[in-house]
This record gives sequence, C-alpha cells and structure tokens, in this order.
Amino acid sequence: MREFIVKFKPQDKSIKVAQGTDLLSAAIKCGIILTAACGGEGLCGKCRVIVAKRTVLACQTIVEGDLEVRIPKESIGLHEKITGESEEFTKGIVLAREKRIKFSP
Repeated sequence: MREFIVKFKPQDKSIKVAQGTDLLSAAIKCGIILTAACGGEGLCGKCRVIVAKRTVLACQTIVEGDLEVRIPKESIGLHEKITGESEEFTKGIVLAREKRIKFSP
C-alpha cells in the first residue's frame, strides 16, 4: 500500500499515512485534535478543513496523494484549545476506524 505525506497548517505538522486514511485519523495521529462530536460519522459537520481551496469534512475525506490541509480555528477541539493535548474520545475514533475497538458513544 502506498503512503503519502499530509501537512497540517497552521500547526506546521506533517505525517506519513497509508493511502485510504481519512483526514480526521491523520490529524489525530499527528497530534491534532479536531472537533468530532459525531465520532467521525460525518453527521455533525464540525471537522471542517480546507484542502485545495475547498472546505471538506476531515472524517469523510480520504488521502489519495500528498496534500496540505488548512485547519480553521473553529474546527480545533475545545480540549486541544485549552490544554494542547489530545482527547481520549478522538483517539477512540481512530481505534474504531482501524477496527481495533467497537465505538459506542
């Protein structure tokens, strides 16, 4: 499986992820916590990011090549805004998406 580099701005962080990874999981793995009240199901619309001048939902956008992602302030999770640390809930989203645990909100 191919891997691609995703760069997050304005955090100036980047990560190499496998093709097919969603941007929400890539951000979390990179240490950036986005608002995802619906658990990454695409229902709340809170994880908006900008890719190539288009606003998309991070949880529904799949990495198919190297890209740069701009994260608006309103999409940053409240926990990260306050402490700068990742939140257990959003870490659970990644584990559920990778089929490591069953997600039950």
